[in-house]
Amino acid sequence: MIPDLDATRVRTVAVAVMVAAGLLAGGCTPPIEPEVIPPALAPPNHAPVISSLEADRGTILPFDICQITCIAWDKDGDELSYQWSASEGYVYEEGDTAYWEAPNTEGIYHVQVAVSDGSGGKAGDSATITVRENRPPMITSLSTDEHWVEPGGSCFIKCVVSDEDGDELSYQWWAEGGEIYGAGAVVAWIAPQLEGLYTISVVVADPFGGECSRSLFGSVALSEPPNILGLIASSDEPKFLKEFRGGYRILQGKDCRIECVVAGADDGLGYRWVADHGVISGTGPTVTWEAPTSRCEATVAVIVSDSAGNVVSKDVVFQVETCACGFN
Repeated sequence: MIPDLDATRVRTVAVAVMVAAGLLAGGCTPPIEPEVIPPALAPPNHAPVISSLEADRGTILPFDICQITCIAWDKDGDELSYQWSASEGYVYEEGDTAYWEAPNTEGIYHVQVAVSDGSGGKAGDSATITVRENRPPMITSLSTDEHWVEPGGSCFIKCVVSDEDGDELSYQWWAEGGEIYGAGAVVAWIAPQLEGLYTISVVVADPFGGECSRSLFGSVALSEPPNILGLIASSDEPKFLKEFRGGYRILQGKDCRIECVVAGADDGLGYRWVADHGVISGTGPTVTWEAPTSRCEATVAVIVSDSAGNVVSKDVVFQVETCACGFN
């Protein structure tokens, strides 16, 4: 016998209705499933950003120390940490600032920094620094465009310098009397109102501590003083005396004669010789100068005066060498 499916469905629905009615009558409600709330998603982390990484100097000497500063920021406001390293040399860390001590070898080096936010975000950068030896500048000549001026007059003074490293140079001028106007390799000197000789000096320096200096005398007179055409050096041992950069090179301990050549010289002229190194012997327009026994730059100057009391000066520079091999 085939069961009546429709009758079965009717009986099942009726039973379900009766059960529900009984539960309601007894003060019971059917169970309610709890609502499941998904966990909140954490905001994404942003990596730190390095705005700049700069060394206070791009070129330094071997064993010198430079400061490197890292400027970084974090969008999330996380506290940042810094880790420094270098291809060579030593790094001394102080948070966002490091001090790098260069090795003793010339070359191009890199100092790196890694910045972390503590949440997995990182950033990195490197600074490039050149290490090289420094050769100081050398003054080739220091001269005026007039060998004398009247009181209150003026002249230009020119300093010619060579620097084997091609460094940018600074000039510091000083005058015993009068005023210096201008800057750099060429300046103007305004003479004082009193007659006489006045020392004018210049110090030339590079950015790495190398420097050189030289002085000359500025002559102030009411009438034209003697005109010194030049100072000429000669030696009985010419092998050890060579012309060099507007002056001479000489071997230590050797001597030479220095002649002061004056235009229209007469017997009424007076000569006074001075040297910052070495020993001068003799008087008059020609003297003997003995070089010192150590390597240095020596200046020999002569002051010439006439019967009217006018004075003028000129000097010559000697580079004193300690090795004879440089004269072969």
